[in-house]
Amino acid sequence: MVTYEDLERWRKEQERIQKIRAKIDEFTDKKDWERLCSVRGIKIVERRKLASDERDENNCFQYVEDLTGIACDAVWSEWYMFPGRPRQLIQVQEPQKGDIIVYSDSSRTWEYIPRHVGVYAGRGKIRSKWGLRHVFEHGINHVPTSYGFDVNFYRKIATASPAAQFPRRSGRQNL
Repeated sequence: MVTYEDLERWRKEQERIQKIRAKIDEFTDKKDWERLCSVRGIKIVERRKLASDERDENNCFQYVEDLTGIACDAVWSEWYMFPGRPRQLIQVQEPQKGDIIVYSDSSRTWEYIPRHVGVYAGRGKIRSKWGLRHVFEHGINHVPTSYGFDVNFYRKIATASPAAQFPRRSGRQNL
């Protein structure tokens, strides 16, 4: 049973997260990366020369693909559960190092799509690339507001063969 104290703690935590995200929004809007790193729990882990580094042409989806080997379209496939596509990811409740985190915003039903992705680095930290900028390590809720407030974790499925990724039909099959 949820108590009044539980609700009050949750409300205070939400207010704290909103204040942090307001600061993050302010600094990212101004492209003030040094002040952004003054927000507790955010640091640049791969500094990019924003005008000349070819890796800057990659956004968060391509960064995750480079880091994990999971294609960007796998995130979209899992999100929309395209029929007939092999499953590469499974949603998990307890993330492990190397799992993918997907941010979305269910409050905008017309925009309920992945807004941002990163890789779980362990100990409540995420490693992700914000747009065409530096690579950051940050807390789960320490992202710009535009990335949304819904968070889901996914893990790569280890399969013995590509055929194992497809569900079997019941009954006799003629090949």
